[in-house]
Amino acid sequence: MSKTWKKLVSVGCATCLLVSCIPETGIVLAAETEAGVETQSEEAATSGTWGTCEWNLDEDGVLTISGGVGESIRDGSPWYSVRNSIKKAVITGKITFKESTRLDRVFNSESLTEIQGLENMDTHNVTNMSGMFSGCKGLKKLDVSGLDTSNVKDMSEMFDACGSLEELNVSGFNTSNVTNMAGMFYECSSLKDLDVSGFDTSNVTEMEYMFYKCESLTKLDIGNFDTSKAEVMANMFDGCINVTELNLRKFDMSNVQNMDMIFHNCNFESVVMPEKLNFIDENS
Repeated sequence: MSKTWKKLVSVGCATCLLVSCIPETGIVLAAETEAGVETQSEEAATSGTWGTCEWNLDEDGVLTISGGVGESIRDGSPWYSVRNSIKKAVITGKITFKESTRLDRVFNSESLTEIQGLENMDTHNVTNMSGMFSGCKGLKKLDVSGLDTSNVKDMSEMFDACGSLEELNVSGFNTSNVTNMAGMFYECSSLKDLDVSGFDTSNVTEMEYMFYKCESLTKLDIGNFDTSKAEVMANMFDGCINVTELNLRKFDMSNVQNMDMIFHNCNFESVVMPEKLNFIDENS
């Protein structure tokens, strides 16, 4: 991750003396100042390792990732500092993961327009895909139907702010263990079609902002959603301005604690309300 560099202040001749005494061994001196510690170099790395996988970003903006065993990503991918220089990602070999691996924001890049080789990622042991493609504003097409999501528990913000995404295939997702879908399709404003009819939501507790500002959707089939464990649905459909019909008959809202603004900025012509209804906030 890129760092904020602090301006060096003068440290006098003592620092000059220290620098002149350093042997030519490639060691980088961190100069301590009253304002803090100056770190190494502003130049961002364009190659490295991700677990046992090797990665490289070339001058054309192509990120190549080799096969191997990938590590958990929690606070930024190994290529995070150059993420917005990535135009294309190519996975060349099979990547496996250890149990309980997180892939938080692994492909987070505003400039990314294409991903090749997703089928090479064996995600059976991945439990967290939160924000996996978050902020991929350049992607117009994405097929993730082949990802093994059988052990994933967190899909929150998975496609957050993918504003140019017109085609998204999630039809193969196994969501039986997912508990968090908050903001999953947040501001996917260019999606005209989204098939989530096969989603198993029986363990999902958080659905807030799930379809927020999906402005281009004209229909949304969620008739089979099991919401018996859902606790938060605030702003779930907020901004779905072109969806005209919504069938919530099978929704069980008996455990929902917050559904504020659930239909805010919607233009529904027909809404079939749930049979098991706890409450609807007066501001929705």
